[in-house]
This record gives sequence, structure tokens and C-alpha cells, in this order.
Amino acid sequence: LMAKVAGKLGKTKDQQAFITIGNQIKSDFNKAYFNASKGTYWEGRQGADVFALAFGLVPEDKYQSVLNTMLEHLKTINYHFDTGILGTPLLLKVLAQNGKHDIIFKIMNQKDFPSFGYLLDPKNSTLWESWNGDGSKSHPMFGSVVEWFYSGVAGIKVDPKSPGMQHFMIAPQNISELTYCKSSYQSMYGNIRSEWKHDASGKWKILIEVPENSSATFVLPQGKQKINGLNGQSYSIEKVDGNYQSEFQSGTYEFELL
Repeated sequence: LMAKVAGKLGKTKDQQAFITIGNQIKSDFNKAYFNASKGTYWEGRQGADVFALAFGLVPEDKYQSVLNTMLEHLKTINYHFDTGILGTPLLLKVLAQNGKHDIIFKIMNQKDFPSFGYLLDPKNSTLWESWNGDGSKSHPMFGSVVEWFYSGVAGIKVDPKSPGMQHFMIAPQNISELTYCKSSYQSMYGNIRSEWKHDASGKWKILIEVPENSSATFVLPQGKQKINGLNGQSYSIEKVDGNYQSEFQSGTYEFELL
């Protein structure tokens, strides 16, 4: 982060110094905590592996091994959380980055301990500080997972190259157990909408709204390559970094994915 800030400010010497420090921290961290033979960190808990994966601390050639270990651990505990208030949003982030949205949906829909379904049981009614309830009974930090509903299910994302969301991304995910999504986000330029549903014939219909004086890139989900306008509109598609996408200016658009 500090290297990025220094780069934005044009402080190249500081940027290089921060990069050097970061590389040394990464090396020392892996020497102290990484078990290469098991593909895991420290005790092999979700949190330990998730932090390393989320913060870019895993050696590039070991990333898939650590990810696979984490996925296997999730399977072993029947897709429940084994993370605290800091690791929980990072778990969703890592899974989303690797296209595992169906797994996220499965984790988020568990009803037994430890899960959000357990916390939302009528006998409880608040978000707790810890899964077992031995701390505060009114603690908002587990609410961090709501971000995934916007960035993952609805696909509304910040474009890092456009601070303030004058340009943004919409990249909804086709989650097999969901039939519809309806979301909106109030940006500084106006209301952003991303809605979708699967109709009876299996078609995937999309509605997006781009506020005035802004623009959006719509990224088609895996397996989709064309956009069919529902009101006679036609859309150009291009392939960028392996993904099909289309550019939209201000307005409201309805289309289906093919």
C-alpha cells in the first residue's frame, strides 16, 4: 500500500524502498510460518491461510497449493466459518477472487453453529462479537460480509483507475442456487442499479442503471459471450484479459445474456 501511495505521489525512491521492505517482510513471514509440505500456514486454520492469500504473502508457485488446502479444510468442516471478525471478510474476498461464489453462497446459507444463520435465529437477533457469543452481543463487524452481496452477487465494483466511481464495473455472478438479484448503490454521481433474474426458460435477464456523468464496464460471467438487447438496442462486445465485456454510458439498460 505504501509503495502504491509513493508511486502515485511520484516519489520513486520511497516507492522502491517500500517494495524492498515489503519483499523482506514476505520472505521473513514465510520462513517463520509457512509449511510448504502441507501447503498451509501456522496451525493450518482458515484464518492463517486466508490472511496470507489475501495480502499476497504466499509465494507465487505455492498459491494454488495453499488455496487447495483451504478449500479442502472448508469441505472438511462442511462449509462453515473458522474465522474471526478480521478473517471472515478476507475469506469471502479470496474465494471471490478465485471464482468460488457458489462456495460463498453455501457458507453464507448455513443454519447451524457457527454461521450467520445461527446468529439470525429468532432466539438471538443481533450480530455477536464471536461465533460462540462469549463477547459483545451487539457488534457490527461481522456485517462486513454484506460487501459480497454488492460486489459478488450484484457485481457492483469500484474501478481502481477511477476514484469516486465516475467509472465503475458491473460483473454479476451466476450463482446456481439463486434465481434473482436486486441491488442498488448510491454513488456520488447518483444511483447505480444491478438487477438480474433467471426466467422460466432459463434465460438470464439483466437490468443496469448508470448515473449521469458516469460510465460502466459490464463484465459478462464465465460462459456468456453475447448481449441481446430487449428494446432493440445492440451492444458491442470485446474480449479483455479473457473476459467478454461491454461499455455503457449514462442510462438504464435491459438485456439478456447469451
